[in-house]
Amino acid sequence: MRNMLCSLSALAAFSVSAATYYVDRNDPNASDAANAGTEAVPFASIQAAVDKAAAGDVVKVKPGVYDNGGKTYSFKSMDGNTYTCLDRVRISKAITLEATSSNPADTVIKGASDPEPTNGNVHGIGPNAVRCVSVSSGATGVVVKGFTLTDGRAHALTAEGDIEAGRPGGFAASSSSRQNYFVDGVITNCCAARGGAVRYATVVRSLILGNTTEGGNAPGRDSNFFHCIFRQNAGALMESRIVNCTVVETSGYAMDANDVLWNSIFALPGTSAHGTSAARFAKNSQLPAAYNETYDANCFYGNDYPFVSPIQGDYRLRSGATAETLGSMTSFAEAISACGLPSNLPEGVDIYRSMDGITLDPNSSAAICAGAYQKAIEVASGTLFFTQKIAAGGAPTFSTGMYAHSVNDHDHLIFTGVGDKPIFRIDRKSNMGGTYFPYRDDT
Repeated sequence: MRNMLCSLSALAAFSVSAATYYVDRNDPNASDAANAGTEAVPFASIQAAVDKAAAGDVVKVKPGVYDNGGKTYSFKSMDGNTYTCLDRVRISKAITLEATSSNPADTVIKGASDPEPTNGNVHGIGPNAVRCVSVSSGATGVVVKGFTLTDGRAHALTAEGDIEAGRPGGFAASSSSRQNYFVDGVITNCCAARGGAVRYATVVRSLILGNTTEGGNAPGRDSNFFHCIFRQNAGALMESRIVNCTVVETSGYAMDANDVLWNSIFALPGTSAHGTSAARFAKNSQLPAAYNETYDANCFYGNDYPFVSPIQGDYRLRSGATAETLGSMTSFAEAISACGLPSNLPEGVDIYRSMDGITLDPNSSAAICAGAYQKAIEVASGTLFFTQKIAAGGAPTFSTGMYAHSVNDHDHLIFTGVGDKPIFRIDRKSNMGGTYFPYRDDT
């Protein structure tokens, strides 16, 4: 009994010791003084709170653009040079860094380009660049949740071997276990020699948008991705495990060496998988010998139009689309096993919850949607009539108070309702003389 009481006392002491610190650079009382960190007197920079926090602590960040503060560190590269790096936030222990707003657009961690980039590279990579967030070597269990990371750049053009200098401009971890986590956020306009957005991490329910690279793999490499959307990135994912993700509008190939994919969607022109066709998506089939991507049978690849309105960035599935029941929980379970994640994930890392908040049942073998969303949308239907032909690739001179039109790359017209009017999608039907008629709403 006495030993049990001692153990309970020790556990209680550990629980009480976990602390919460606050950051709000817009608060007039904010300070990076050692006694700051309360809601009444928050830290002004995220790095000051991270430095004070111990393993198991939580740092809560109020809305704002955090382009202040940071951590400078030096290391000797494999090329013999010593680099000094500045990261806006550098984490060295298992803490949770969490935005208080549920909208990642409200809380932004902002890096910076080098004003005199190395060898004049156009992306701003160089020794005076600023990376957004990094996790130092040896640290695992870090959770970064609810942020937009933007404008981060690597410090050197080195692509391989030099983990520090060449790591991503967005979220750069060091542990190849992938047991550091970026959740419910956005990584955009970040760049590195390889893996511009993220490396060595597990990313959940996040948008990876418009990232670039000097050498390839702008969306990321050596990472796990669950329920993510990849849009308008330059270059391919590499050596990653991709689960229930939606990959669209990629410049170049969508995938590179040693990717493995389950229940995912690759669609729209500009998103190709090394020239593969849908026929290659048989279970465990592989791409040409130079690459080792493996596709689960439940992935969707092609130029079909399964989404509500991609031109507006709405990649929810339309009800009745092929991908609506293409995924399976059996494949999802296989993916989790292959990702090698611990059985007890840190609090806040829920890999069973989809981008639209649907919780998947790990004990089910039922069909699920492929892609990042699990609720298919029944879009209202109707009929629109036009008084003139539309040239191939052109747009009609059509306007009304009821609808506003726009054109996407898919040779469709998207009509967004004004007020309570519905959304329409109209295909163009081929006709004589290379002209097209909008002939129906098929949603």
